[in-house]
Amino acid sequence: PEVFNANDIAALETLSHQIAVALEKNHLYDTIQQELAERRRAEKELKRRAQQQAVVAELGQRVLTGAEINTLLEEAVERVGEILAVDYCQIMELLPDVDQLVLRAGYGWESDAIGQTRVSADSKYQTGYTLLSSEPVIVEDIEAEARFEGSPLLAGRNVVSGMSVLIDGHDWPFGVLSAYTVRRREFTGDDINFLQSVANVLAQALERRRAEGSLERRAPDQ
Repeated sequence: PEVFNANDIAALETLSHQIAVALEKNHLYDTIQQELAERRRAEKELKRRAQQQAVVAELGQRVLTGAEINTLLEEAVERVGEILAVDYCQIMELLPDVDQLVLRAGYGWESDAIGQTRVSADSKYQTGYTLLSSEPVIVEDIEAEARFEGSPLLAGRNVVSGMSVLIDGHDWPFGVLSAYTVRRREFTGDDINFLQSVANVLAQALERRRAEGSLERRAPDQ
């Protein structure tokens, strides 16, 4: 058998050391890259969160300055759609007398659909289910959803994921604020909190309008 001399053994030990150093450097490089990627992700998330908070504050200020309600609803879906980077954002207003919801404002929708497009308020659809549960609803894959089925309103638009929250009212809910994507997406807790915060601002605006209307009606008798 071949016998290694001292020089061969020394060379092997040197090579082994070099390999170990190289592997350690590669591991350190990978670790650094992972940490940098995580930091970039965290910074991106913080930036998006700050943008969401800014939108809520902006809409709140618009309420205080007496923005016209239709304009406010349109601004809300536009800003939510942009910040969340979704394909559709919509406000469906409940019409209690006919048990339907009408598209009151929409991002990603054709302009002629606003005020004309209706869907049943039945709880077998996401909007109706949101009205009934009064809780935020998140759907990752509408085809796999067991609580309700996809709305006919979205069936032809290839919607896959979405979330919806209640816009409350004085005597009954005003409607539902929703956001949807055509690709599968996992919405975060911050996303649904943002959507609910916007809905709360809109509810305050609607209540303010109702109160002002009540004061106007009482004014002649005072």
